[in-house]
Order: sequence, then structure tokens, then C-alpha cells
Amino acid sequence: GWAGLAAAVELSTQGHRVCLLEARRSLGGRARGIVVSGTELDNGQHLMLGAYKATLNLLARLGVDPSTVVERHGLSLYLRRRGMTPLRFAAAPLPAPFNLLGGMLRCQGLTPGERGRTLLAMSRFLAPRSSSRGAQTAAAALVRTGTPASAQRDLLAPLCLAALNIDLDRADANLFRNTLRRAFLSGRSCSDMLIPSAQLKAIVAEPALRYLERQGVDLRLGAKVTGLKLDNGGIRAVRVGDSTVPVKAIVIATNPVAGLQLLPASGQ
Repeated sequence: GWAGLAAAVELSTQGHRVCLLEARRSLGGRARGIVVSGTELDNGQHLMLGAYKATLNLLARLGVDPSTVVERHGLSLYLRRRGMTPLRFAAAPLPAPFNLLGGMLRCQGLTPGERGRTLLAMSRFLAPRSSSRGAQTAAAALVRTGTPASAQRDLLAPLCLAALNIDLDRADANLFRNTLRRAFLSGRSCSDMLIPSAQLKAIVAEPALRYLERQGVDLRLGAKVTGLKLDNGGIRAVRVGDSTVPVKAIVIATNPVAGLQLLPASGQ
């Protein structure tokens, strides 16, 4: 995926010897191309935000001009609702955070009372010292701040799914909070939508492959890691099928559940 590729690019740039293990036969993770009935398609439409500074910096490192692979548009949401008027939200062309304030004041599909309660709830949710302890979901945190159910369902849920690729009731509250802070409180352009205008594989995967090959990275496709070999509390090797690959350090660029499954029972 993009996270693993970014880690490999950064480490190889720093002069480390890198071995990149990828279970699939292609790079890109979820943002990859697939072939359906002989036609190559993107594996979904992956939207980005202008606040994704790390991704934009990665493109620069790979020599990719963002304007050639993504289109930049002001944040605008349009949601059709059965039996209800559509919801329309567009960030105002104002400096942050007034882009969010102006967008909420003009939001269609929410009553004036709902817009006011949503703004108040967002001020609580995004307050500088606001944070959630433990494993709290974004949905639970929004309920605690008094966010109207209509705003959660029709405004924040689509934003969460677009930005984090996960539903509100499963998204981490602090991660969603930090994403909204970066989008709406860091600068006017940070809330922009970056829509791919090129195939997903051409944005990061293919440029990263060329970069890593130039860096001499040991790239192994179709190499599914099945376990980790521990010794004295440290990871000494990874298992790939019937073989092992010795390591001095490891980066696990996958979700926590998949990472936990690699640990031996005694190491959990």
C-alpha cells in the first residue's frame, strides 16, 4: 500500500538497506488497478484532501507533479436523501476556520437549529485541548459533543468515509478529529478535494516502484508474511512461506488486526 511504499522510500533515501515484502503481485494496496473482463479499472475512487501534506510531499520526492495526476476542487458535498431534500455543503472561499463556518451557515438540508447545534458541537469536538481517551469511536465522540443525528448521518459520515475509508461507528475519534482539524483549521486550501485524474497506480505505485528500483531496494512481490520470529523480545526474522528473512528492524504497514496475527501465541 501507499504507507508501506512511503516507508520504503523514506528509509532507502536515508541510506538504509530495505527489503520490501508485498503479499500481492502488484503494488498500491487498495489504490491499485484491477482487470475486469479485459478492462483495467481502478479499485475504487480514492479521494484525498488538500491537508494530506505527507502524500503531496511523497509525490514531490517521487518526481510527480500533483497537477498531472489529481484535480483540485473546493470541498463540496451533495447527498440525495430518500423522501427528504438533498443536503448540500460547500466550504466557503474564506480563510480557515471561516471556510467551515461559512459552509455550515449556508448548508442546505439542515434546519437553522441543526446548523447552529452542529457548529457548537464542532467547536467542542475540534477544540485545541479536546481529545478522546481509550478506543472511542468518532460516532460516540460526536454524540457526546451534541452533534445532531442528521449532521452525523448526512454530513460527517460521508466526510469520514471519504477521508479515512471507514465508517463513523468504527473510525477512531482522535484520528477523525485530527483529520478535520487539518482540513478546516490549517489553511483554506487544506479542505480542497483532490480527485485522481490518472489511474491510481500511476499516482504513487508506479513512480515509487521506479524510485525504489533506482535505490536498489530488494522488492519481493507475492511474498506474504505469515509470521514473525522473536528472540529476546525483539523481531529477528519474518516468515515468508517456508523460508525466513533475517531483519534488524521491521515496519509493519498494515492494520493492527493483521499485524497482531503475525505474532506467535506466546508473544501476544
